[in-house]
Amino acid sequence: MEQARYEIRLYDPTTGGLSAIFDSWISLHYEKEVNAVSTLSLSIPLDDPRVALFNLDAIVEVWRTPFGSAPYNDFTGFHRSPQMAIQSNKKVFSSTTRSLTDLIARRAILYPKTTAYSLKSGPGETVIKSYVDENAGPGANAVSRLVSGVTYGLALEADAAQGLDWFGDQSYINLLDVIKEIASVTNVDFDVIRVGALDFEFRCYYPQRGTDRRASVIFGPNLGNMIDPVYSMSRTDEITYAAALGSGSGLTRHVVGAAATAESDSLWNHVEAIESAVSEDTYNALLAAANTKLEDSRAQETFTFNIIPSAKVYGRDYFLGDIVTATFETVIRVMKITGVTVDVAEGKESVSCTFRQLPLTA
Repeated sequence: MEQARYEIRLYDPTTGGLSAIFDSWISLHYEKEVNAVSTLSLSIPLDDPRVALFNLDAIVEVWRTPFGSAPYNDFTGFHRSPQMAIQSNKKVFSSTTRSLTDLIARRAILYPKTTAYSLKSGPGETVIKSYVDENAGPGANAVSRLVSGVTYGLALEADAAQGLDWFGDQSYINLLDVIKEIASVTNVDFDVIRVGALDFEFRCYYPQRGTDRRASVIFGPNLGNMIDPVYSMSRTDEITYAAALGSGSGLTRHVVGAAATAESDSLWNHVEAIESAVSEDTYNALLAAANTKLEDSRAQETFTFNIIPSAKVYGRDYFLGDIVTATFETVIRVMKITGVTVDVAEGKESVSCTFRQLPLTA
């Protein structure tokens, strides 16, 4: 399998102008993850004069050209941490870079609780963008914010009000942690994209960051592109009937039960558990508590594997965030690519992916 070609571009953090291009190095390693801060490590000889160009928050881009495809930008971030060392009797300079999502991780929700800035409801995209705007975007200079959090050059794309509804009150918590949690329950992905020399845009993606390629990108041992598959179904801690106990006592206690569909999977699969919800006294609230218990205690299915180079090429046929298909014996599951790890050294590359199984109805 032909190797992809790589080029590292370094940009000045004060002007955004191109300051250096690298087509060789000692080692390059980067890991990309959906809805998270991704990281990159680049090592070059310490006596390379371009070392002096790695100033704080210098912008680093990885341009990757897969075999049979055009070049594309596979990673963009800010240089944060330099390191000098002697490795194998060679003086080495290393740069640690954090992806542009770090702009969100550098902020917190610095508003009091139960205010319009902390209390939100609506579609996931709307809520996420509201928190970002008021804590990292142009709207982060409200009088009630502890300190201005406006991020130089950061704008937000227009809100399309996508995603499942969310309601909550978040205050004095890291901004990235909050929107990651919202994203996970509203089916909204997000990222920060460089759109100009020193201009960035916060974007949301629904129903996923990537493209649904389940029909065209299939991994399986029989296809020569999957190794080390492990499939398991753990029902040891499964609960199929939950009783939520609300306020009151004795005969006047509010109790609501809920059953999972898996209860009928065998003659003996009625498995009971109690969920304490003493602060609740309404049917809907107790039913929600019981269903949450069932969801948290359902059967745990896992399907892990590694991919190997094949006719399907990363960066050409599939990308971070894409939905693909994985097969093993009689098991066929839909998977989302949630992470990509790339290593390039001595002219050879290694690419691996991490996956999250999607619900069977996805």
